[in-house]
Amino acid sequence: TEGSALACVGRDLGESWRFIRRERPVFLSVTAVLALFNLVLSAALVVGIPVGVIQVLGMGDSSLGVAQGAMGLGGLLGGVLAALLGGRLRLRQGYVLLLAASLAAGQMGAALLPGLVPALGYWMVTAASFTVMVLSTLLVVMLSAAVQSQTPAGLLGKVMAFIMAVSNCAAPLGQAVYGVLFQCCPAWAVLLGAAGCSGLIGVWARGAFRRLEKG
Repeated sequence: TEGSALACVGRDLGESWRFIRRERPVFLSVTAVLALFNLVLSAALVVGIPVGVIQVLGMGDSSLGVAQGAMGLGGLLGGVLAALLGGRLRLRQGYVLLLAASLAAGQMGAALLPGLVPALGYWMVTAASFTVMVLSTLLVVMLSAAVQSQTPAGLLGKVMAFIMAVSNCAAPLGQAVYGVLFQCCPAWAVLLGAAGCSGLIGVWARGAFRRLEKG
């Protein structure tokens, strides 16, 4: 029944929370990094790309589809690179991926500055969205692998579900906030601000990634 299913979910989340709080508190920092990343950068892209491509650059729906398709392709490439690079990826350097993604988001904001040729701005936005997805997918795979290696098999699914549930809840909130910001402020300013905040998250995440790598 629905009630028993919800009760089961509640028990699983509670069990995950107790394990993380007592045995792996660094997982809370990792969850916070992912949540902030979704709140600030991922939400900015989801809302900002349609606004930038359609409203600011004046492109059509087909151009928007290409830009959004580039995001999907970037996610696929990020997964392939994570599989190929494997153990050569050092988690303590994961913050560099966040900083690089922030720079790419900054490029997206610069592409929407007044006076820039729309065609050039569009390809800058498309390239930046592709780059952000490659980097973010690499980071998520690295973090997931580290969490899985430090979690007992019996709790693995529950802990991963807890981390992903909490971090993904931030995305809708971010999208709502950006919906208001894009109405009140120039798109380039919103995206540059998001890039700057993401950079700060990357700097803060450095310590969390180091602690996670040490186990």
